Parts: sequence; C-alpha cells; structure tokens
Amino acid sequence: EAGNIGAAIDQLIERVLEVQFARREENKFLEITLRSGRKETLYRSDLLSGAIIASIVERAKGMAIKRSIATQVDQGISEADLQQSFVAEFNENDIFPPTDITEDWFKLIDFDPENVVKISPVRRDGQVRPALRGVVI
Repeated sequence: EAGNIGAAIDQLIERVLEVQFARREENKFLEITLRSGRKETLYRSDLLSGAIIASIVERAKGMAIKRSIATQVDQGISEADLQQSFVAEFNENDIFPPTDITEDWFKLIDFDPENVVKISPVRRDGQVRPALRGVVI
C-alpha cells in the first residue's frame, strides 16, 4: 500500500504514533495528585523512553517470529504486532521505578517530588486504581 519498504516503515511508524500518542481515555496511564490537590493525568506517551521503545520492538519481533513459524510465511512485523506490544508493555507496569529512586523518577517526568502526594495507575476502564505503594511524599 505504501509503494516501497521505506515508505511502508514510515507509514507503520506514523500509524502507531497516531494511536498511541493520542490524548484519549485508553492512553491514560497515571494520575498524580499534587500537594495543592490538583490532579495531573499522565499518558503512555509521557513516559516513553528509548528503553521502552526497544522493549516494544522486541515484543513485536517475537510476535512476528512466532507467527512466521506457525504459518510458515515470513510476513515481518505488522502494525497489529506493534500496537499490541505497546499496550502490553504498559499494562505490565514494569516501567515503574523501584521505590528507592522514585524521587529521581519524578524529576525526570518534570514533577517536584516534594509536591507529589499520590500516584495512581489508571485502569483501562478509565477508573483510577488505588495508589501505588501507598502515599508518596
């Protein structure tokens, strides 16, 4: 559909970014409550790093390899592989830092740790789950 491999790759990247970077309900990831009482919502894209991108690509490659083995047809990585891998990476919550470096993590995402009272993951149904590891002060 794209004409050549380079154009196909560019189109694939564009589609994944459109879906995953959209500020919509299913992309909400964390709710941060500040000392002032204000609540901030962080989306998946706010927490994206090179390491997370690498992990997403590795997952997608694994899915493509398994599919190729099962079907005996080499199709490469599909958009569905990347979209599913993106969602799976965040659903596993492996991106949360150990509690001993939470302060540094808040600074990396532009929050003053002294102003953060609570951090809560957002469920896929849009509801906020109970705070992670209690209250963060």
